[in-house]
Amino acid sequence: TRSVSAFLLNRSSDLAIVCVMKTTLRTDLTIGEIIEGFEYSEAEEKGLYGWSGKLTIQPEYQRNYIYGDGKKDVAVIQSLLKEYPIGVFYFLKAGENSYEILDGQQRITSIYASITGAKVGDYDYSQMYVDLTASEDEPIVTLNVDNLKNDEYIPLKEIYKPDLTVVMSQYAAVHEKIQEYNKRLSTYSFSGVEIEDSSLDVATEVFTRINTTGKSLSVFEIMCAKTYDE
Repeated sequence: TRSVSAFLLNRSSDLAIVCVMKTTLRTDLTIGEIIEGFEYSEAEEKGLYGWSGKLTIQPEYQRNYIYGDGKKDVAVIQSLLKEYPIGVFYFLKAGENSYEILDGQQRITSIYASITGAKVGDYDYSQMYVDLTASEDEPIVTLNVDNLKNDEYIPLKEIYKPDLTVVMSQYAAVHEKIQEYNKRLSTYSFSGVEIEDSSLDVATEVFTRINTTGKSLSVFEIMCAKTYDE
């Protein structure tokens, strides 16, 4: 881990305001840790908690889940299985052993839903598969298995927590590939920035600035972030 002082320059008005916040760069986080104890509310259609209850997945100032399109979510899982970077995550330290996601909610929800086969909104992630015939240079994750034999694909959720009896009986010829994919998912590590000693105003400003570089926030979403009050 590494701690630094970060400066956020706010030019939303004629007066430039410089805010100081303490940040810690972590490189020891794994996907397995973050989705441990993940809770998803079907009624609210959003992730609630992860990281064994320490992480609030979708604080009120966050936008709803938008990655369930068969493209962005698939791309995240492809990256995990190929051990590609999936970007830095930003966490706001809200208390002792308590965090909120500032950036990464879409990716974490995609990962949880995909590897557990959960249903998120109208999208059923049990229909996401791994093409066992694919090479490292080809797409590994697929949503269409019409042209594959039964022993040439496996549901992604069976990769993360495989039934060894089924694997050895049905996928004996490729069981080593399945074990390798399981290892990649379980041990995949990523970088996270913890922000602390920061007001909620600064945190939501960070959230807004980070997300304007991706899919644009709507005016309503920006107002929710700016005006959210604990």
